[in-house]
Amino acid sequence: MKYENLKLYRDQYMELCKKYQRKITQDDSYTFDDGKSAGRWYSNQLYKVYHWRKENKKLTQKQMENVMLIAELDNFLYDNFDKLKVYERRIEEYKKRVLEQKNTDEHSRFTDGVLMYLWYRCESFKYKKWYQEQKELSHEDYALMRMYADLENEVYDKKKVKKR
Repeated sequence: MKYENLKLYRDQYMELCKKYQRKITQDDSYTFDDGKSAGRWYSNQLYKVYHWRKENKKLTQKQMENVMLIAELDNFLYDNFDKLKVYERRIEEYKKRVLEQKNTDEHSRFTDGVLMYLWYRCESFKYKKWYQEQKELSHEDYALMRMYADLENEVYDKKKVKKR
């Protein structure tokens, strides 16, 4: 595939991800302007890079440029759609809005459009349920739970100081 076409597909893939606020997979029906499946294209690019790496062969200049474009795309996906990264960003936004600015209501939203109040209540319910069930958590879920617990402690401390 020509570098220019690869770059065009990469840019269109990124736009689709932004539009639908998630990573596009090969199970999705989203397509590029020319009708090609966006999810299949991305999967094929990862497959190519995987095989080049597995073969441990020296890459041509063209192949190296392709790998760099896919790496840029992966960085974009990680920064915008990685579960831990998104959660971390929401925690920071919540802290800034609620703890620092002290202005929030049931209609306040994160920059990704999710209602802050609803998110906070759902997370609280989810972690209480996990605790009651003594559910074994994955490493990722444990990290999310720790971030939420830290936020919960800060909110509690802020309310305690406010009452004095």
